[in-house]
Parts: sequence; C-alpha cells; structure tokens
Amino acid sequence: MIVGTKVCVSDLDTNNKLPNLQYKNGTITKIGRKYFTVDFGGHSMEFVKETHYEKTVYSPNKRAYFTEKEILDEIELHERFNELRVLLDYRNKDKYSLHQYKKAIEILRAGSD
Repeated sequence: MIVGTKVCVSDLDTNNKLPNLQYKNGTITKIGRKYFTVDFGGHSMEFVKETHYEKTVYSPNKRAYFTEKEILDEIELHERFNELRVLLDYRNKDKYSLHQYKKAIEILRAGSD
C-alpha cells in the first residue's frame, strides 16, 4: 500500500457485510500507523489498515478494495459459503454417505493448513 494507489470503496450490506457491486473509485492520499486516507475528489475517508473497513465507532458501512476482482471474489466466497451451509444443513444429513462426509471434511481440513 502506497500513497497514490487507486482503490474501490464499496458500501456494505449492513446485515452480512457483503460488498455492493456499485462502488466509488478513490486514491490513497495518506498512510498512518493504523489508518489510511482515501480521497474521492474533495471528500475523504479513513480506513483501518488491517481490515480495510472504514474507521468508525459504529459498525462499518464501507470497505476499501484494491481491485474490482477483490469485490467479486468476496461476493463469490459468500455465495459458496452459503451454498455449503444449505448442503450441510441437518435436514439434508441423509443425502450423503458417511464416506462423502469424511472426504469433504478431509478436503476442508487440508485447505486450512
């Protein structure tokens, strides 16, 4: 992260913190120890360096991304996670064999290393 870097700032869905595909482009103008500042041509906002969420005492409504692809990837990740939650719902437990559950757990554990 350096001064002059272009970022995309997206509003977040307040219920699940999912980014919106409509975003504003801004430029990083200042980088501090904990925060960085993004300018939108006269209006600026501060974001937390560690999380890229807006600096606020309340629940953040905006997040900075360095590419549009990051926004799309986060949306897809959320969709895939919800898909897994539906598949693994207790009411669907009899749809899969014990072997399939063991394989799925093995795959997920291997990916967390």
